[in-house]
Amino acid sequence: MFDKHFGDRSIAVKVEVQPFLRWFAGVDKKEVREQAREMMVRAEEVVPELKEWLTTPQSAPWHCEGPHLADHVERILVGVLSDGSLADIEEFAREKDLALDVEALQATLHKHRDLLLAFAVLHDAAKPATLAFDAPEGSRGASEGFMVRHKEGMKKATEAEKMRYDKLYRAYVVSHEEQNAVQGMIGFYEAYGIAAHYLGHESEGVTPAYTADRQTVLQAFGVPAANVKLLTELIRYHIEVLGSFVGKADKLKYEVMMARAGKAGLNVDVFLDLMLAVAYLDAVAGGVVCTDGKAAAQTQLVINILRAEREACPKRHEERVRQAESEKKRQYKAALDKAGISGEEVFKLLHTPFGPERGVLMEQVWLAIKDKSHHLEVGEHTVELARRIELAREILASYNELV
Repeated sequence: MFDKHFGDRSIAVKVEVQPFLRWFAGVDKKEVREQAREMMVRAEEVVPELKEWLTTPQSAPWHCEGPHLADHVERILVGVLSDGSLADIEEFAREKDLALDVEALQATLHKHRDLLLAFAVLHDAAKPATLAFDAPEGSRGASEGFMVRHKEGMKKATEAEKMRYDKLYRAYVVSHEEQNAVQGMIGFYEAYGIAAHYLGHESEGVTPAYTADRQTVLQAFGVPAANVKLLTELIRYHIEVLGSFVGKADKLKYEVMMARAGKAGLNVDVFLDLMLAVAYLDAVAGGVVCTDGKAAAQTQLVINILRAEREACPKRHEERVRQAESEKKRQYKAALDKAGISGEEVFKLLHTPFGPERGVLMEQVWLAIKDKSHHLEVGEHTVELARRIELAREILASYNELV
């Protein structure tokens, strides 16, 4: 996948690739793509109109992942289905204090997998109905008959315009076969200046005309019907969340998001978790943008949302810290029990009487588990205790716990 999308061949359009896109190429495996396509086929079977994503154009600079809406949807599905660790994403790993929050995002992707698959196939369902083209005055796109930008209001694209756009793009690709998919999208946009827009598609997509589609897809993907309201609100605000946080960590905008969830009668924490997830899937995993010759996914968007959350609702991060500490204690206790080095077992082995010395002893045992250079001398039981301590280290290491 990496070579197909981001090969290092010498070409006319040179695209600098950010670390996230290299990470995504590594987790974008053949079997995951096949799963994603199976999801799309399943959705098309129950909502045949979704097949329009195969012919609905998209353009640089916001969608350089491929020429059609289907390319965007497929990448989002890969983002949901992939087993790649978000902690390995360089842009996120740099933000050390957000590690638990990124871990929580990963948990949301797993916990709400089926709902997010439904979001992926439905969030842009209204794009075909709201598609419009424009091009700068004096551009090749304008000379080909596409509406001149800013000269008049946006008009819905005709079938003839869609066909003409597709024909021009295909001709460009044939004459620039040395370019990969992303470079081809950028090169075509730079050559013609034609941009695809879908003004108001997020609002159109939650009108009654699409209600049955949401219910049908949820059922097909095994998601309880009670989630239709939640899915509707995620679709309604998926564009607004991008615009609200792509430039900065806006505390006020986060508070607005919280208030809307409450007003809609939704579980606020679940809604906030999922809005972060859909922002990641839509703008990071699912989209490739280009600015100044650099292909990128909008990783800063996720960071900004988490920073805004930290200001607007610090208790959410505090709860993650509490849960992480609780999990560490649980893992520690489980490791001690499994290694035969729980307090009860140690006291039995060493015949330790009741009293403060028991607390001191277990503190020394924990120090020995964390630090191999810390040895405990307990007479005839030194070797056996050391064996159990080493076993506890191994068990904790299997939990990815640093000891």
